[in-house]
Amino acid sequence: MDQQAQLDKLISQEHRIFGLDLIRALAVSFVFIAHLVFPLQPLGVLGVEIFFILSGYLVGGIFLDEFVAARHYSFKHLLVFWKRRWWRTLPNYYLFLIIYGVVAYSNRGELPGIKTLLEHLFFAQNLLWPMRGFFVVSWSLTIEEWFYLILPLVVLSTAFFKLSKKQSFVIGCLVMASFSIIIRLTIGSHGPWDYNMRQIALGRLDALAAGCLLAYLARYHGGLSRILKSKPVYLAGLVLLGITIGDLFQANYRSASTVDSDYFYLTGFGITVCLTLGITLIFMKVSQIHLAWLPFKSLVTNISKWSYSIYLFHPVAIILTKQLPLASHGVAGKVIEKILAIVLTMFVSFLIYEYFEKVALRMRPAPLDASGSPSKNS
Repeated sequence: MDQQAQLDKLISQEHRIFGLDLIRALAVSFVFIAHLVFPLQPLGVLGVEIFFILSGYLVGGIFLDEFVAARHYSFKHLLVFWKRRWWRTLPNYYLFLIIYGVVAYSNRGELPGIKTLLEHLFFAQNLLWPMRGFFVVSWSLTIEEWFYLILPLVVLSTAFFKLSKKQSFVIGCLVMASFSIIIRLTIGSHGPWDYNMRQIALGRLDALAAGCLLAYLARYHGGLSRILKSKPVYLAGLVLLGITIGDLFQANYRSASTVDSDYFYLTGFGITVCLTLGITLIFMKVSQIHLAWLPFKSLVTNISKWSYSIYLFHPVAIILTKQLPLASHGVAGKVIEKILAIVLTMFVSFLIYEYFEKVALRMRPAPLDASGSPSKNS
């Protein structure tokens, strides 16, 4: 097997854990279903929250491992961490920024304004203010980019207090979570909660911090980790999620003024914290799931691998299929329209993953080993 084939195999298969693939596949499926079927919008809220915690668990765990393993964690280590992260996220992001610009121009006859484009170029489109209606699915990516830019800096800043590396990581996560809750309580909810609170980048860092703390517990506190995997905790998480999602479904059928009336519940410790806590309580249990039924396992694995492109492309597929004269044919036409959107999304996501994402992944620098040299095992 030549070096390129080995690299492709490494990108596609290495370190895959079915339970985590299942969580990622469920998350992107929830988001897709929510956008296909309007009454099911609360599933989209759940899907994105799952993405946040999964991201914190995986990417935060990578930073934790590298930070603890390094003899002296320098800016060189941090820069390599950022570069590896950026080669994973930025190529697809900017590709779809172009695609959404083309879609906007074809629909409206003009491109978004310069201010809007500049905000999207530098992930400022929802930093402390609502999105402007262009490339709206990118709101969650802004949250992730800022989180992984800020968290390592906060963790490294605790060096002045002579803490252990593990303590620094935990305190950094708690600082990020506390900061985002303070932001939510400070800016309040002026208008629809979904756009003016849930999607504000600096106010949603706590969900990612929760995933990072799960990664810490899984590595260094086996007793607590085992408790989180226990059936009672898992069932408690399901109950909490059920109650919270049920409330979201009720809110979905009420007027916006009713939904936004409870300031403290919505901004501080209500829906967002309940969703984060509920997902956290079930995460460790679900991540341990193993499945031997290969056809289903293959489907889940592929959806997981293509999930980034699925997440970004599915709104475009929905827009394109709505241009077809199918809805006029009643229920059957609408069902066919949605099936076509799913098929188109899966096909395009497969192509982008195979011929664009994997190419970008090969460009990532090697991670550094404990001595600060490029790892030979990457």
